[in-house]
Amino acid sequence: TPTSGVLLRDVNESAFENLSVSGTPKPMEGFMGLLSSRSQVVVQDSTFVDGRDGIYLHRAGGSVLRNNTFRSNRFGVHLMYTSRTLVANNEIHNESVGVIVMTRPTGNLDAGNRVSATRTGISTVGADSYYAENVLTDNKWGMTVSGTGSLYTRNTLVDNTYGLRGSSLL
Repeated sequence: TPTSGVLLRDVNESAFENLSVSGTPKPMEGFMGLLSSRSQVVVQDSTFVDGRDGIYLHRAGGSVLRNNTFRSNRFGVHLMYTSRTLVANNEIHNESVGVIVMTRPTGNLDAGNRVSATRTGISTVGADSYYAENVLTDNKWGMTVSGTGSLYTRNTLVDNTYGLRGSSLL
């Protein structure tokens, strides 16, 4: 689809399992595989191929994204103003960024993801989140981190051009 495969707005307690969304081969010509705005959602055991972002959450705190596959999107998982969300055990390949967490979120859990062949495996900002047991291989940047009070533990970064980049935001 050249538009969003699934669009949720102000709807809670939605769940998707075994969903398959194929977007446009050129990411910037398509849109989101699943876009959830102000809507808590569970997405599991699903596949997102091509398109702009596999899953884009905007103010969709408390969501769960697990055991999904992402290939050839701009971003695999994109969290914007989204806190208290689980991103776990996903397979992410050939993206610009595998998992990107933006705009001052708190309390996210990002664990057990396998990200390879991206420009940046995982990119984080925000505070008081937990990043553990992710495997980041063959990326330009394995992980870029910024923010305060988060814990990064037991992540594996192998064969990236640069393993880890840390910075602070004003």
